[in-house]
Amino acid sequence: MLRRSLVLLALVPAALVAQVGATTSVRVQNKVGGEVSKKPGGEASAKARVALVAAGRAQASADEMDRAALAIERGYTAEQIQVIAKAAPADRPLVVAFDVLSRLLDNGVTTADAVTKVQAKLEAKDPDASIEALVEAKHQNAPKKP
Repeated sequence: MLRRSLVLLALVPAALVAQVGATTSVRVQNKVGGEVSKKPGGEASAKARVALVAAGRAQASADEMDRAALAIERGYTAEQIQVIAKAAPADRPLVVAFDVLSRLLDNGVTTADAVTKVQAKLEAKDPDASIEALVEAKHQNAPKKP
């Protein structure tokens, strides 16, 4: 009986860690624009990891994983994340691309349009500043409020 109780006690922390990891969010500094966002957990992180690995990015950085997971939480699909990851050269960081996806969504651009725009920039091997300019262009074309 004692042995079984010890085994159950040993399993409790593992179960709590799994549950906390799936439900807890922490705040991280957004590298583009300096805004603060949540760090995702659970299902979005798992989907992001699978998408990046499927795109050949098994060694993606923690920042890339976080930004991809945040994009998934915001409404992008794992397939769209994979498209973005495949569009970029293997040695190119994707943090800015994923941040721009989220910011374009904030500006009213559909997920499909945002992916198309960012994908084109990545395939053209444009610099990060050019990708960031997609957000600025959207701001300039937005109707002015009185």
